[in-house]
Amino acid sequence: MKQVTEHAGARPKDRDTTDQRIISDFLADRGKIIDNQKDVGGYPNVPATHRALSVPDHNIDEWLYQFSVELE
Repeated sequence: MKQVTEHAGARPKDRDTTDQRIISDFLADRGKIIDNQKDVGGYPNVPATHRALSVPDHNIDEWLYQFSVELE
């Protein structure tokens, strides 16, 4: 259970209302298999996200590690 609540969603530090609902339903044992996204409010309208990416020439492993820390 701890694995689900700590790691559910796109990124734990960036959970949206859908992620929060899923975790809440899981903790309250209200989860169920859905047949259609309309069963849970429809597919969300999410704007595109863009981010510039500058990969360094050296120390790529350290850069990747720091990048992953920022995402989690």
